[in-house]
Parts: sequence; structure tokens; C-alpha cells
Amino acid sequence: MNRNVRGIVKLFAYLATVFGVSVFSVHGASVGDSAYASDSSTDMSSSLQPVIVTPSDRDFEPSRKATVLSEAALRRAAPTTVTDVLRLVPGIEVLRQGGVGQTTSVFIRGARSEDTLVLIDGVEANDAMSPGCGFDFSSLSPDNIERIEVFRGPQSVQFGAGATGGVINIVTKDGSGPTSLKWSGELGSYQTTRAAIGVHGKPDDIAYSVSVETFQFAGFSAASEKSGATELDGSKWFATSFKTTWTASPASSVTASYRRADVETELDRGGGAANDDPNNLSRALQSVAGLSTKTRWMENRLRTTAGIYLSSVERKTRNEPDNQSTTDSFDNFESTNRKAEFETDAVIGDNHRLRVGLQFRDESGQADSAFGGAPTVISRQSQSTVGKSLTYFYETLDTFFDVGIRHDRTSVAGGKESYRIALGHDLALGETKIAKVSASLGTGFKLPSLYQLYSVYGDQTLQSENSETIEVSIEKPIRFDENSSLTFDLTAYQSRFKDLIDYNMSTNKYYNVARASNLGAELESRFENGSFMWILGYVYLESHDESTGLGLLRRPQHGMSTTVGLKFENSETSVQYRIRGARPDIDPVTFARTTAEMYDVVDIVHSQILTNDIRLRARIENVFNREYEEVLGYGTSRLSFYLGISGTL
Repeated sequence: MNRNVRGIVKLFAYLATVFGVSVFSVHGASVGDSAYASDSSTDMSSSLQPVIVTPSDRDFEPSRKATVLSEAALRRAAPTTVTDVLRLVPGIEVLRQGGVGQTTSVFIRGARSEDTLVLIDGVEANDAMSPGCGFDFSSLSPDNIERIEVFRGPQSVQFGAGATGGVINIVTKDGSGPTSLKWSGELGSYQTTRAAIGVHGKPDDIAYSVSVETFQFAGFSAASEKSGATELDGSKWFATSFKTTWTASPASSVTASYRRADVETELDRGGGAANDDPNNLSRALQSVAGLSTKTRWMENRLRTTAGIYLSSVERKTRNEPDNQSTTDSFDNFESTNRKAEFETDAVIGDNHRLRVGLQFRDESGQADSAFGGAPTVISRQSQSTVGKSLTYFYETLDTFFDVGIRHDRTSVAGGKESYRIALGHDLALGETKIAKVSASLGTGFKLPSLYQLYSVYGDQTLQSENSETIEVSIEKPIRFDENSSLTFDLTAYQSRFKDLIDYNMSTNKYYNVARASNLGAELESRFENGSFMWILGYVYLESHDESTGLGLLRRPQHGMSTTVGLKFENSETSVQYRIRGARPDIDPVTFARTTAEMYDVVDIVHSQILTNDIRLRARIENVFNREYEEVLGYGTSRLSFYLGISGTL
């Protein structure tokens, strides 16, 4: 613990000096209470905001900060998939092995992609039969999404197992206002076509939102074309989304949601020309469904939420013999997640609250595969978890403190305890607020996946993986006048991971052995001045495998993303620039450890309102036609153009 604290203090002091000589100084007009409130009254200000949010629509938690990607931010970025806009969030690294639909990894603060817990309307969507129990980000469409909340660091007290690196919470749209029909279409490079239609509304006390989307992408070679690969690897999907909320009374509501995606993707066997594959095909079917209730009692002093949730994933790949390989292979994976939870939040006095949570989770799955005629079968297996949590909150206008503990009893890995402590205070000179400072310490755990337990490479004695993170942050708002403001948010952290599950090449088995540590900092800055907006995110990360001392693969030490936006009466333009520094990687031919080069990319999005109901959108990706690789041996999009139109009836 002492080593963690010393590392954080030194890093934070250094970064505060470099970036924040002005952090403790006051510029322009005095900063009042309103400077700390998130302002989403205009599209321009609601892009990437480091704000306090309520996870999964739960009650207000001053200590749980998140970066929120609003519906306006999604529209402005015009992403093909959700990961295209996640790239702009400080602390998140997105790596795609080829074009749209190819394997896509999302790292939060240097943690592995499978250390991120993904929820869609409260439903845990991670694939229990994937080797690391990760989530498939490759084809997550932004259609019908209201907002995305990104929580960094371990969150197991609130969310349970799997939240060791962070949580991405996706909230789909709920209906409002009179019934309306929304439609959109897009054409672009690589023979890209997209079409979507949805109906939204809230007649009386029932709100609803329904949408259907189809997408097709002819693509480019997943294996990098500069190494000689030429065969196109495309992707297509058909997605549906439904959500309805019945407001039974001013104090109670019931929500039902469902989302399904059917995805087909052409694959290569790996990076580089030798892995070009003309008939390697993958198909995935994922669905999530949930039913939840919210009730308020005793003049809002007691609040309860309850829900039941279900998600399922079916993945099938088939690679028939061809001139590249005479081997016939296939894989079939099927998994199901079930969850039931109950939570009550009680006001127990002025500035004091207690939250009690109960959660039951069960995951099951089965698989069969064959390579060269040798079959491998995993019969249906399952593991379950029962979690109980208690959190105390103390809140005033300028101070917060909370402490939470949780105990989970697992059917495989025994009992697990998690905790989280957070505190914060507004620094002020008289009536003028100078900055907000906060700190937190939390832990998380992750169960071994069903594949790691029960496959031929598995070990049923595997224990859970564990993480601990300490962080300190300071937020400095500066209000110049009614239309101009500047915000700095600087966070320094240190994370340690132990008992990580790795693969032993000698025994061909998974085992608990690996340890890793991440020391880093994130700077988020936002300037707004009427029709002009500038958002900057910078990340510094030192990430190490503690058993070897080497840097973790594909984690750059330096990364930056910035967005400049201009808004006029009937149009809006944003320029997005991101740069990633050199990072360790694996040579796709020799498999030797090497270094991937720095790269930078510029994208431009322009939106034009043609009428009150019709909007035209143009997007240019990789404006300067950079030839780069996010993962060595795998291709990326070159200069490409997309034109879309949307409207409301």
C-alpha cells in the first residue's frame, strides 16, 4: 500500500506541475456552484464530459465519476461501431485487428480487454465461453443508444465479478414525446451500406423505443495488405433493439428491454500475408434482455430497484480446406448469463445514506470444435455467484465520503471480499470554489472463465483474479462568462493485478501466476465558447508484467485525442485527431517481441440540417491516408468517405 501511495503522489505532483500550474489559480470570473454541474443544454457541450453520473440509473453517487458519451456525442462522431467513439476517451485503448467486424479489444487503463465488464441496460453481456470471458466489441452498433458511461478502475463493490479493470455501461433510448418515426441511411468506401429505422414515443404513461438496423461492409484484408495479403474480409449484421417503460405511478415504474445482433464476418488466420484466408467465416448471435422495477417510498427516503436479466451468445466459425491450408476446422460456442438483483437505498439522517444490495448470477456454456478431424467437446458447465453488499454514503454540498464492502460466495472459487473507499472535497477561498479534489481506493475480482476451467487446457482448481487501484484527482473549472468555460480534470492512479490467469506453454494448461502493475495519469480538458468547442485528452501509462519486468503488449506510454468542433445555425463540423506512441508488440512472422511505431490519424465529420426533419452527414476517415497498424500484421482503413442522411416523420 505504501509503495502505491508513494508512486501516486510522485506522479500526480509531476503532472500537476507540467499541466496544471493554473490548476490552483483562478482566471476570469469567479467560479460558483454551477461551474461543477454538467451542461448538456446544447449539443456542442455534450460531447465527452467527465461528469458525475448515476450508474445503471441508480441513485446519485458523488464519488463515482465517469466519462459520459451522450447521444449528441455519438451523432457528432458518426461512428460505425461504438469503439470508434470510445477511442476518444482518455484511459481507453481500442485495438482492431483489421476492418469493421474483426476482433476488437478495449483496454481500460492498461488492463486486459476481458477485464472490462460490459452492461447493456443492466444486462451483463460478456461471453462466458470466450477464453477470458470478454465482450465482443467488434460489431457493437451505436444505433438506438442514449448514452455510454465509462467507469475506470475496479468496480466490484457495485457490479460484482468481472469489474477488475473498469465498466462500460450502455443505456439504450427510452421513448419521449409524441410518436415519431426516425430513419437513416449511409453509403461509403469499401462498399459500405447502412440503413436503420425506429419508432419512438411516450403516449400517456408508457414510453417505448423500437429500432432495426442493417449493415454491410465489403472490407479490406484483415491481414495487412502491405505484407502482401489481398483477399477482402467483410462483415455484415442485422440488429434489433426494443425498450419500454411503464410509469405505474409517480413513485414506481417497470422497464423491459431487448437487444439482438446477428453478425457474420470473414476472417484471416492471423497477421501477415501467410495468413490470408479466403473461406474462414465466423457468425455470432448475441441477445440481451432485462425486466426491472423502481419504487420510491416514504417521501423518497427509501428507494428500491429489482431486476432479472438474461444474455446469450452463440459463436460459430468454419474454415474449409483451400489453397492456403488443407486443414478443415470448426468451432461452436454457446453461453448464457442469468442475473437477479435487488437493491435498496435508505436515507438514515441528514447527509447520511445506506445502500444494501443482493445479487445472484449464473453463467453456463458448452462448446465443440475440431481441427483436422480431431474433435474437442466441452459439455455444458456452469458456475454461480451470490453477492451481498453494504455501502455507506455521507454527502454535503462540498464534501462526500463513502465506504462499501461486498462478499461474494462463488460455486467454483470460494468466497471473495471487495471494498471501495472514496472521499472528496471542494477547495474554496471564501465563497469562491477553486477546485474539487477526490481520492479513492478499491478492489475488484474476476472469476476464471468456463473455458479456462473446463476445456482441455483448463484447470478446475483455478482461483479468481484480483485487482486493486488507488487514484487521486483534481478538477478545476474556470468560468469566463455565460458562454465561455474551461475545465481541467487530472487523475493519477496505480493499479496492481495479481493471480492473473495465464497459459503455460510447457503443460498446455491455464494457471494462476501472472502479476501486472499500471501507473498512469489522465488529463481531460474542455473549452467551450459559444459555437466553438475544444476537447483534449492525454494519457500517460507505465504498464509492466511484474514477473518479467517487460512492458505489457500493445499499451502505448503516451496517447492523445483531441476534438475541435464548430457549430453554426444549421451545420456543425468536428475534427478528431488521435495519436498513439510506440508500444511493444509481437512480430506476426517471427513471433519475437518488437516495437510498433507511433501513428496518428485525423477524421472529419460534417453535419448539415437541410430541413427541420432531415439532416445530411459526411465523414472522412484517415484524412491524410496514413498507412499504420494498431496491431502488427493487421490492416487499417485508408482514406475513406461516407455520406449519410437521416430524418424524422
